[in-house]
Amino acid sequence: MTPDIAREPDPVVAVVLDRTHARFFEVSGRRVVEVRGLVSPGGGEGERRHYAAIARRLLQLKRVRGARGLLVAGPGPLPRAFRRALPEGLAARVIGTAQLNPLEVTAPAVQRAASRARQAYVRAALRRGGLPV
Repeated sequence: MTPDIAREPDPVVAVVLDRTHARFFEVSGRRVVEVRGLVSPGGGEGERRHYAAIARRLLQLKRVRGARGLLVAGPGPLPRAFRRALPEGLAARVIGTAQLNPLEVTAPAVQRAASRARQAYVRAALRRGGLPV
């Protein structure tokens, strides 16, 4: 199941991560609210545990906040690597990735990244033959 972003675009949950941090934001139109984040031990097995903890938190936020889409952001190759590590149900909700630093990111930067990801998602879905119902 993919999110119906065009008809009802909000909310989107954004995670901005690196190897030891994850910040979570609910993006609803122009409103961005940061919710409790994570700090985990990184490297090796710690990185896998960190990714698993982020995925659990995303599942919780998706249920509680009713998110239709997910934005995965971070520096370098981390957003794509994390996206590949997501459970299938969450991976299907990802509307895009972005390059953001969790230690420096601001709410307006998250809002801009979510807006760009949503627009790209809608354009791609329309090229594939339409948006999901």
